[in-house]
Amino acid sequence: MKDAIYIGKRDVRTFAELSHAADMLMQTAQQYPRGNLYTALSSLLLRAFRFEVYLNHLGERHLKLWDTKKQLKWFDKFNAICERLNFAPDTSAPPYSVLRPLFSFRNLMAHGKSETINEEIELSSGDADRYFWPLTEWERSCTWENVVRAKQEITVIIVELHKQAGLSDNPFAPPEAASSVRLKQE
Repeated sequence: MKDAIYIGKRDVRTFAELSHAADMLMQTAQQYPRGNLYTALSSLLLRAFRFEVYLNHLGERHLKLWDTKKQLKWFDKFNAICERLNFAPDTSAPPYSVLRPLFSFRNLMAHGKSETINEEIELSSGDADRYFWPLTEWERSCTWENVVRAKQEITVIIVELHKQAGLSDNPFAPPEAASSVRLKQE
């Protein structure tokens, strides 16, 4: 017999959840450093998703720039937010220079196609075991350096946009959550 009522409310910030998930992948990659192609791939995708979801959070919830049903590309969202905030970051310099390559990678994966890669490289015979197959562009992007750069620079960008919007210093602060259970009245 169900004799109680649960009531709960939670403000879910998906961009923060994606950030946590990518951090967990990074932690796994550090613990098991060999063969981390798929861990790096997943972490980079989650960083791109994190940034776009943050743009949705800021643009829809706080700045009311577009309807939640409207589908915009990430750079259109970013440009609309920057224009509203009267903010003109230099996208050719860090941290903003990470955006285009990160989203190019995301698009390579989201719209991936099968391909045949032909490669011929001159090398020392002592290094021959290092070259066991040709890599795609997306595989070459899955490096620890790119994973770390994406984490650091996307975090800086989100914090800066948050401050530019006049919001708190920490967009990743835990959101509100509350719940209660009460017994049913007979």
